[in-house]
Amino acid sequence: MSPSFHLIANAFPAAVVLTGAFILLIGFLIHSHQMQKTALITMVIAALFSIFVVLAGYSAKEQIRKSNPEKIASINVHEEKAQSAFVMMEILGILAIVTVYQLNKHNSVSSSLIMLCMILSFVVGYAMIVSIQSGISLNHQIVQLNE
Repeated sequence: MSPSFHLIANAFPAAVVLTGAFILLIGFLIHSHQMQKTALITMVIAALFSIFVVLAGYSAKEQIRKSNPEKIASINVHEEKAQSAFVMMEILGILAIVTVYQLNKHNSVSSSLIMLCMILSFVVGYAMIVSIQSGISLNHQIVQLNE
């Protein structure tokens, strides 16, 4: 997979998790368990898709390493940011699964668990945006080198 594909694919989990965060916020404010479940399921989908994005990133890293070895330091900076966002995303995905399970089993869940998911989803969204920005910067540097 090309580095450009990885760059484009990064936007999906970030957009989905932030959309889920806003849906969760609305569901929490109007006390809609269905909206909360929908939001949490979108977060699980984002967590699953982010696995694919990370794998595409490793492929992109190897291609860049071969064609532009002088960019290894920039790649490492981006990779550190991406790994932090990825770990938080997967924690959010697991927490969302647990919360959906609780909602299905008991038809209610602690508001603190919903708030934790909501706060973590906004933090994950921010971390993903920071990671995406470093990837865009890296991609821009590579494009300039290849011109």
